[in-house]
Amino acid sequence: MMSSGIFRNIPSEFSQVKAVKLGHVLVVDEADKAPTNVTCILKTLVENGEMILADGRRIVASSASVNGRENVIAIHPDFRMIVLANRPGFPFLGNDFFGTLGDIFSCHAVDNPKPHSELEMLRQYGPNVPDPILQKLVAAFGELRNLADQGIINYPYSTREVVNIVKHLQGPALINIQEYPVERHEERSQTFTEECASWTLPLDEINLVCDIATSCENEETTLYVVACNPITLYFMNMTGKSGYFVDFFDIFPRMASRVWQPFVTVAPLGNPLKGQVILHEQQETYKMCKEFSHNNWLVFYKEKGNSLTVLDVLEGQAHTISLPINLKTVFLVAEDKWLLVESRTNQWVDVHSISWNVLKYLLTKPAHIGSEDSGVCQLFVLNEEPPSTGLGVTQERDFSIPHKISSDQLSSENLSSAVGQKIASPNRILSDESNYATVVVGFPDLVSPSEVYSWKRPSSLHESRVTDTAFYGRKTSGTPKQSNCVTLLDTNQIVRILPPGEVPLKDIYPKDVTPPQTAGFIEVTDLQSKKLRYIPIPRSEHLSPYTTWLSTISDTDALLAEWGKSGVLTVDMGGCIRLWETGLEHLQRSLMEWRNMIGQEGDRHMQSNSYDYLNISEMLELQLFQVQTGHALLETGICSEQRTGEKSISK
Repeated sequence: MMSSGIFRNIPSEFSQVKAVKLGHVLVVDEADKAPTNVTCILKTLVENGEMILADGRRIVASSASVNGRENVIAIHPDFRMIVLANRPGFPFLGNDFFGTLGDIFSCHAVDNPKPHSELEMLRQYGPNVPDPILQKLVAAFGELRNLADQGIINYPYSTREVVNIVKHLQGPALINIQEYPVERHEERSQTFTEECASWTLPLDEINLVCDIATSCENEETTLYVVACNPITLYFMNMTGKSGYFVDFFDIFPRMASRVWQPFVTVAPLGNPLKGQVILHEQQETYKMCKEFSHNNWLVFYKEKGNSLTVLDVLEGQAHTISLPINLKTVFLVAEDKWLLVESRTNQWVDVHSISWNVLKYLLTKPAHIGSEDSGVCQLFVLNEEPPSTGLGVTQERDFSIPHKISSDQLSSENLSSAVGQKIASPNRILSDESNYATVVVGFPDLVSPSEVYSWKRPSSLHESRVTDTAFYGRKTSGTPKQSNCVTLLDTNQIVRILPPGEVPLKDIYPKDVTPPQTAGFIEVTDLQSKKLRYIPIPRSEHLSPYTTWLSTISDTDALLAEWGKSGVLTVDMGGCIRLWETGLEHLQRSLMEWRNMIGQEGDRHMQSNSYDYLNISEMLELQLFQVQTGHALLETGICSEQRTGEKSISK
């Protein structure tokens, strides 16, 4: 029998032997996947009518050649063979079967079914799927195939893909959820450190962690970890004794190219969809904004594109916002106010020079665009003035693109502590490659000029942004997909992970101490105490051999996410999860509880893995951040249905 281009040993009276003897039709599928030695055997059978079987018997074309020999089988006159093969090249990546054996077959090209035939077939797969939906699917895939024929898109969508969609609409996809025990190690059982606990995921050595997220509702925190080789979702209750994982190989099949390096992000949803997540495979430059996924809506955009797609998961609707600019990145600073950074594609700027062409805009929109609203949005230009040094003198400033912006504001107490004066105002806290932290007072709610308080780094992160050779064995330039930065509003902190090359190791370690091999350093910028702290993350026990792929995900060997209101969690590329407490007040409270539990002997076992490096209170800069009064009006089209006077959004 031949399956996927491979002949398999079978009993003598089955498959090709039975077809040859009795005059049946032999169907060979996926012949383009057959290796060269199999192709030669197949060619000999078809062209010369001869073939030697694995058990020593010989197939011959004429019964006259048998002459009473027991090990010879004559081909029946009615025997026929049908060979199915994909066309060569992307995305099937098989051999050129037609070029090799096409001259000995009567060849026919099998095209996709006609729309009416495809519709009738889909009705059989999805009898409960409404007919209008099936018709839209047929039309959509017809358009996709036309685009592939014109060379506009690469993947030639076949009937198989649309059948899978209909099967999913007919009923939920069956996925195999596997359970595994969590061996939790309490790191404070013997000594007191910032690290609270750790455990390890059952991660294959070739797999890579590409995203992590947490969801907290009713004082229960759920952790989600996505790996991408193969695409797998790990999830667990943070206080539970068991974890679970799901292999999504059948849902995210490998189909892109020979070098397939998927990057998948996860967005947990909230009530009434608690326990459900959105998985997004970032193809090309399509990105997902998930700041408000707990409210069951997300925003998608394409880098250098000029539109935003808003997906309302609960309502099952999507609408598109057309823009007069090309996008570099998007930050959802509030539900109804988004910060847009423009991509100036007509001008080239070296990443090591000042970003004088970086323009930022504030998009304001209705908080809830219903299905009956046209949804008019406004776009405002944001003007940034360089910081003042006094006496009317301003200094040159690097207008960097933020890595992370909070989607909520600091409390009045934390804001006053951060800027050094009693103040109550709308605000946002952010971090970029040039500053440890930045607080924008008045943004995004006030139209009046906002004050920007920044704590500037001695040198920008991008000046030394390379992958450390200790991790991956090579240096790779470029911007990784994960920024590894979070804002902890309750503790007045910005926390991020940095590679050792961007940490002042010589300043934080004594001369006689060799810095440890780590997965990276947690950098804690504390605006309450105005100090920096660096916490080393232990190195992963093993790393995937796909070093280049690793470097495109993160410039460190670990990813970062919020853990509650006073800490963070890290997941290294070996699958080790660690919980860290960073808030000073929470650390002091935990230390008192630990001392009460351990007793007076506890002070002998106190250990601090963090290193205070710098007092940043004298590094404060002040500038103005002004919203320009001019704005553009943007129309929003509803994708779920077309209405008079609204723009129809294409598929």
